Amino acid sequence: MKKKWFLAATMILLLSMQAREACSQATGMEGSGPVGFASVDGDGFSGPVTGGGDALTSSNVVTINGPGEFPKLVYLLYDRIKAYKNQSGNGTARYAPLVIILEEGIYREAAEVPNSGSVWGNSMLAIQEQGDLTVIGRGDVVLNFGINVKRSWNVLIRNITFQDYYDDGINIGEPETHHVWVDHCTFGHPATRPANKDHPDGGIDIKDGASYITVSWCHFRNSWKTGLVGHSDKNGAADTGRLKSTFYMNYYQNTHSRHPRVRFGEVHVLNNYYEGVTNYGIAAANQARVVAEGNFFRNTVWPMYADRTKSDFTAVYGPWSSETGNYPAAGLKQSGNLYDDSGLTRIFTSSDINVNMLNPGNKSIRFDELNPDSLFDPHAYYSYTAADALAVPDMVKASSGAGKVDFFANPVAVEESANNRPHLFSLYPNPVHDQFTVETYDSGLLILRNLAGALLFSTTATPGTARFSAITLKLDPGFYSVTFRTREHSITEKMIVISGR
Repeated sequence: MKKKWFLAATMILLLSMQAREACSQATGMEGSGPVGFASVDGDGFSGPVTGGGDALTSSNVVTINGPGEFPKLVYLLYDRIKAYKNQSGNGTARYAPLVIILEEGIYREAAEVPNSGSVWGNSMLAIQEQGDLTVIGRGDVVLNFGINVKRSWNVLIRNITFQDYYDDGINIGEPETHHVWVDHCTFGHPATRPANKDHPDGGIDIKDGASYITVSWCHFRNSWKTGLVGHSDKNGAADTGRLKSTFYMNYYQNTHSRHPRVRFGEVHVLNNYYEGVTNYGIAAANQARVVAEGNFFRNTVWPMYADRTKSDFTAVYGPWSSETGNYPAAGLKQSGNLYDDSGLTRIFTSSDINVNMLNPGNKSIRFDELNPDSLFDPHAYYSYTAADALAVPDMVKASSGAGKVDFFANPVAVEESANNRPHLFSLYPNPVHDQFTVETYDSGLLILRNLAGALLFSTTATPGTARFSAITLKLDPGFYSVTFRTREHSITEKMIVISGR
């Protein structure tokens, strides 16, 4: 047993070394960057999104000590507008990157905050005309209102639950808005869908010319309208060439539609998990260009489709109807997606839909495509490694949403900076699907932890070369962190096992 754990820990550690960039991004841990469009240079900003910096090390941190200090938050965001406009301090705000920590509690709809301009109103807290900002929850932070990001840039919103808000959970809009990263947040009621199908509205809406957005590791639950990219069929002048967005490792649970619904934008939907979606998953409409890659759809009747003119839609689907108005998409490309419709009970017939568009068993609709060869290649914009869709459900359920990662945990030891890390071991080939070789160049201690920080295993390691099998070791796909300590160095890596037993 000890030898088996030693080999498993070694395998995971080495897997993380050469896949360090992809794996640290995948976990979304503090200090790692976003996967997707929020990492790309554009609009005069050099990506990736960093927000206000690391909550543990930033020199400019303001703590909101619970709901009672809500006015302090409003005034700070209001003062920052002028600080960024004049590039100098103003009131409670410095002209500098800022981390705002919200301490736990339920932040409810509040009365008007005097002399705060448009920062607070209409059930939305506005982040406007400013940049270099992180808003992060510590503990169980619940907002009963939404956040409106407009004319702002380099913004990170993380570890917050949005529940019982009136309109959107997060609205990201206007052409001057770019490079926004929403990470490890939760949207929707914990138990049931609302009685009103229009309110709350979207979990996250991206619209009106905003661009370079990543939504990652979020949990959307019990909602009707889950999220859209592009709010109007008449907004092509502002949206065309914009709305570049990535949806990565999100969990959609008992939701109805818009996962997302896309107009005009270039959107990459990567490694998301859909469970019990009752209408449609991904919809590409009105000149949208959508790439759907490595997603898993469980008990979802209509996982994805590209809109077409009414006549073209009927030619493909028969009696079935478009949900997005028959505004044709530019294209939809799908690759590596999987489905499981074993829990569905309705059997569709030719009176419902063209049966050639159904999966075996006639309980769910096949993955759609339209003009796939004409679409953008996400790799041309940013680097990423798609996980096997088979591994996505377990990874996403374990790690998506607020409260799943402790972003304030102090490291066990001082870590080496990226530029000063010694070369202690090598792994090849990588990614690993079965056989791999590891070379270690020093002696030290290997420590394996899960994402919650619990110690799973520790052992000593010595220099040498060995060959292992992930299948023989019975390693499940998933995420871990491993620390390697020598007498002089301590290095912690965040890593992913892409495939195993």
